[in-house]
Amino acid sequence: NVAISDTNMIAGDVYGIHGVYTNTGSGWSPVIGIPKDGSWRVAISDTNMIAGDSSDPVPCLLSNSAVLMEDKTTKLIKELKKGDIIFPSQKILNVGYKQVDLSNIPRENLPYRIPKDFFAIGLPSEDTYISGYHRIIREVHPNSLLGVQTFKLVPAEYRIDDEDVVKRLTSEDKVRYYHIHTDFPYFFVNNLPVETIDKNNFENKDIINN
Repeated sequence: NVAISDTNMIAGDVYGIHGVYTNTGSGWSPVIGIPKDGSWRVAISDTNMIAGDSSDPVPCLLSNSAVLMEDKTTKLIKELKKGDIIFPSQKILNVGYKQVDLSNIPRENLPYRIPKDFFAIGLPSEDTYISGYHRIIREVHPNSLLGVQTFKLVPAEYRIDDEDVVKRLTSEDKVRYYHIHTDFPYFFVNNLPVETIDKNNFENKDIINN
């Protein structure tokens, strides 16, 4: 539990927690309550709340995402397993995945292709495929992070809504979103810092490679 006094609005609809990182799958702040209608409410200050639907998709990565390991090698996210050490010095507690139907999720959370060098030279180091709701870490401070959802940073022209295209990219027969659960707020995919997530926020989660 995190007290309301420990949360703050950083900018726009990006939220931070002083010294603590918790992600509901739809925001930066902790869930305060889940009403009977299935929606959730998150307190970000004494007077402000953000709200959403409990069915909001978890932010994730496609299976061909190359994750930076502690020894500076890379490994595809689908090949990672519990106990692996990824950079910076964090042990994977679990790897989860969720099969998705691209015709049945919000357009903002479709996969996006972030082209190589989109943000700067080497950021990312290769074309990167990430769900629209996944936050990219833009700034790291001693007691807080600034992260922004992909769909707010990357133009819609880079959005992929064709399942066959995704299957060819990933060499998988289904479209799956993968995510990593650690005790650290971010990790690196193709040199790009992105958020991690609490395993309890996976909907219909499958835990793999245990």
